[in-house]
Amino acid sequence: MKKRYGPEVAVSYPLTGPGRPGYDIYAGELAEACAGKSGLRVLDLGCGTGRYFHCLNNVSCLVGIDISTDMLEVAARVCRKLSNLSCAECVLIEADFQSLQFVPNSFDLIYSIGVVGELIPFTQDLLDKIARWLTPDGKVFFTVVDKVAHEKEKVGERAGFRQTIKRALAASPLYRFVSPRLAAKFIFSYNFQRLYKSQNEMERMLDNCSIPIQYQIVRFRDAKHPKIGCKIVKNQG
Repeated sequence: MKKRYGPEVAVSYPLTGPGRPGYDIYAGELAEACAGKSGLRVLDLGCGTGRYFHCLNNVSCLVGIDISTDMLEVAARVCRKLSNLSCAECVLIEADFQSLQFVPNSFDLIYSIGVVGELIPFTQDLLDKIARWLTPDGKVFFTVVDKVAHEKEKVGERAGFRQTIKRALAASPLYRFVSPRLAAKFIFSYNFQRLYKSQNEMERMLDNCSIPIQYQIVRFRDAKHPKIGCKIVKNQG
């Protein structure tokens, strides 16, 4: 993963993304979560280059976590430039947040965009942990790739690619030794689709959260994938 998000990618990675599909939803949700409040403690899980930091307001402490050193170096520059944060403290941590622990009730807003259910597994344990970190009445916004919608989009594309493989193998002297179906299946076996979630799967996880929460699900498409967005509010008490 670090190689995937090395210095070349970090330099060119979009810092904001206005005009990109899905961006207005991300920016709107974060702005809404910050509205009418002050002294917010915010946690960005998988912050990358800090490309959504500029959507935040009324923040007293911002904690960004990412596994890439190069991405965090860009995020540090973003923190210094963005005056709208009014942030007394900005902490960037190089780590896999799946293994981190915070004291319960540490954050008023936690968000993760394009990471869980896309690049890393989104599990019941992770959901419960995030809910524990949240203050009563605190909010969470995160996205996962919509597994059902993604599969529908890829059916035609995958079928066409398999036909290309079959034609290429048929022209090869190795054709009688290799199953075209097996070759196509192998090529598609290394991907992140096993991490994606359906809306039904997400609703079951949210319903089974060990911490009392309320949630709302929205569906949309960003520049890369069809997405499920989850908005959570932690109940008081």
